[in-house]
Amino acid sequence: MGASLGVTLLGCPGPAEQPYRIVSEGLDEGLFSVSGTSSSDVWAVGADRDRGAGPLVLHWDGSAWERHATGASGDLWWVHPVAGGPVFMGGEDGMILRREGTTFERMTTPASGVIVFGIWAAAPNDVYAVGGAGSAAGFVWHYDGTTWSSVEIADHDAAEPVFKVWGTSASDVWVCGFGGLLEHFDGTTWTRLPSTTTRTLLTLHTITGQLAAVGGAGTGVIVERGADAAIHDVTPALAPQLMGVWLTPAGGRASGINGTLYRREGGAWLEEDTGLGLSEQLHSVWIDPDGGTWSVGGQILAEPFVDGVIVYQGEAAVTPVD
Repeated sequence: MGASLGVTLLGCPGPAEQPYRIVSEGLDEGLFSVSGTSSSDVWAVGADRDRGAGPLVLHWDGSAWERHATGASGDLWWVHPVAGGPVFMGGEDGMILRREGTTFERMTTPASGVIVFGIWAAAPNDVYAVGGAGSAAGFVWHYDGTTWSSVEIADHDAAEPVFKVWGTSASDVWVCGFGGLLEHFDGTTWTRLPSTTTRTLLTLHTITGQLAAVGGAGTGVIVERGADAAIHDVTPALAPQLMGVWLTPAGGRASGINGTLYRREGGAWLEEDTGLGLSEQLHSVWIDPDGGTWSVGGQILAEPFVDGVIVYQGEAAVTPVD
């Protein structure tokens, strides 16, 4: 491991920062993803516990949470809102939902019987979705504004699930997945990078000049793209399995099992003492433009996916879900 790049320390919020707090806990459905465009436009999506009643979809408008009925059934695993545009959601049975205005549309996708684990949009007409079927049948799809179609990526075994996709532009797109899969698209060509690990990478995030991917099983792994453009293993000692990651120019957060949260500070990943005592898994983490940290999860390692939880750290007066 690159000990100079990643160490485990006990970190606490600074004196000027707000403490972490549980916004809601024990929701009937587990939550898998949280994202937004501002601190008053936040989406969280999750399980369809009753297998047909519809997935849990929540929106925070700065004053209250609203539950949304999508008209679809099946778990939703990821959400990506486009600033000023639609909201894309991906999930079970090849499902991709697009919300325009107040309407949810189930889009036609290349396959059913697979799970869309990740979705990201460079623009409303330039969207990527990735996923797999259990431990096999990994895929990358692209939407051009008219049609979703399959994409061939470099040196990819079709049995390797692809878990997440993110980018900074149409010519800077990354995917991660099973066996340390890490690939980059420069607008023309997909290239597979040596990720320095064969462990599963569940989630990645990238901003200009920086990339981090996290994962593992039981125990965790973090890899980063360094200033030398190489991929480095920066896993802190004794890190548990990690499921979510989000970077900012000043740092970032990673989330995982047993309510774990890590803070990236000074080039190192420091374990936070949240004081929350959570047993749930925190599957996703997102930092809003005002610096507020949002994380969601639940009992989501095996079905039924239940006991949804929302954690927040910041200055907004976020109220519980009704």
